[in-house]
Amino acid sequence: MPSEPERSETLDQLYRAMVAAAPDAIVLVDAAGRILDCNRRAEALFGWPRAELAGQRAADTILPHLE
Repeated sequence: MPSEPERSETLDQLYRAMVAAAPDAIVLVDAAGRILDCNRRAEALFGWPRAELAGQRAADTILPHLE
């Protein structure tokens, strides 16, 4: 049986593979609305590189402004 760190690493690899292979845009946002991760489809859809999106508020970058 794998140890907890090995299991965690395996789950992280599985998550990354699934997000990368997804045909749709995926953006992972925390409870505060900050972008934690996204896939290449999201980069293409929103026109922002992943490195620039990370840490930004979704409302300020990828969501349309409602006034």
